[in-house]
Amino acid sequence: PGEHTVLREIVAAARWAPSGDNIQPWRFRLREPDAMRVVFDAHDPANPYEYRDGEPTWLSAGMLLEALRIAATLHGRTMHWRLVSDAAESRAVDARFEAAPALEADPLYGVLPLRTTDRRPYRRRPLLPRERAALETALGADLRLAWHESARERMAFARLSALATRIRLRLPAAYDVHRRIVDWSAGDSATGIPAGATGLWRPTLPMMRWAMRDWARMAWLNRLGGARSAALQLDWGQALGCAGFFTIALPEGDSRDPSSLLRTGGRLLRFWLAATRLGLAVQPGLAMLMFAHYGAAGVRFTDDPRLLHDAARCHGRLRALVGDDAPRLVFVGRIGEPRDAPRQRSVRLDVRELLLPDDPPAR
Repeated sequence: PGEHTVLREIVAAARWAPSGDNIQPWRFRLREPDAMRVVFDAHDPANPYEYRDGEPTWLSAGMLLEALRIAATLHGRTMHWRLVSDAAESRAVDARFEAAPALEADPLYGVLPLRTTDRRPYRRRPLLPRERAALETALGADLRLAWHESARERMAFARLSALATRIRLRLPAAYDVHRRIVDWSAGDSATGIPAGATGLWRPTLPMMRWAMRDWARMAWLNRLGGARSAALQLDWGQALGCAGFFTIALPEGDSRDPSSLLRTGGRLLRFWLAATRLGLAVQPGLAMLMFAHYGAAGVRFTDDPRLLHDAARCHGRLRALVGDDAPRLVFVGRIGEPRDAPRQRSVRLDVRELLLPDDPPAR
């Protein structure tokens, strides 16, 4: 409808918000000329990446809400949101946009479609003081940001990240996720991650494509050292080829309730967009947090005692790196100057595919 033109344009810009594996777990119901409901996918307990009852999706949802707010400023609108208490749509947010003619466009608007996850090695140059200061300002003072840039710290994160990779490649539940989301077609992917953007070396992609057709093949490849080879390709070169790592933790005493996680996700997006605006690349490392959480909480995410033991090792290594911040971490990643533009990337579904039918008129 014509009265929803501005809202459609806002959604078109905000849909570039990041989500795990590019699953885009949100749909939009345009209800009035100045209001919409954003519905998020329900938590899938079979997906090991949705740890802490779906915390990654709540953080992604917060990033989406911040992207909506940023996009609205281009149209002279402010945005306010509230969690929905409707039992039928318990994972939903109602957002309202109000005219503010004097409002200036958010300077991060222009980089919304440019931000991406770059899984390749970066340049090794350290972050400049002005870059670090800009990123700290973008994140805000309400979250605990720590930099890990020394050679020793990057080596420690390489070991931790490689251990997490070896766990997930030997975990059947993670294999099911990888099989769904890795896109083997040529070019960019609107519904997953292009195989060429996974970080794997190009000569190994045909073997990995063959193995991912069946878990028995993947298990056989792992017995031949496939998981360790993948860790070499996905973790060691990247960890040593970057400016460093960063961790972001909730302040002491802060809760992990949905509203708090949504607000935190918004701060995380501003940090990531600020990095993009500075010409820096970012790669999240949430697999490290996932398995460290499972190890710390004693979650039986598998019946394989070796993987449970390795998850406990993840917890120990993370604790050695960040100390008492470990239980409060919500984000970890590496950062640096990219060597060139990525050849392939995840793109997004068309706006029409993200819209739900309008609510029926009230009687």
